[in-house]
Amino acid sequence: MSSAGQSAEDLLGTVLEGAYRIERLVGEGGMGAVYEAAHLRLGTRVAVKVMARELAANPEALARFHREALVTSGLGHLHIV
Repeated sequence: MSSAGQSAEDLLGTVLEGAYRIERLVGEGGMGAVYEAAHLRLGTRVAVKVMARELAANPEALARFHREALVTSGLGHLHIV
């Protein structure tokens, strides 16, 4: 997820949308990075996936990222983060 000197660790401590505090990098892949975050209002742990900056201008990559979010948000199981 490096772009112009930015690393995935740069988001650590950042609060997204006033609700999710990024706490640690879980892993990186071709589409971006996955973080463990704290939901500040609910007091729960969540996974947050952030798309790589260099892919954000690619319509096909954005569509794939959106489809993935729709599918995974509908899943529910004790062993799925």
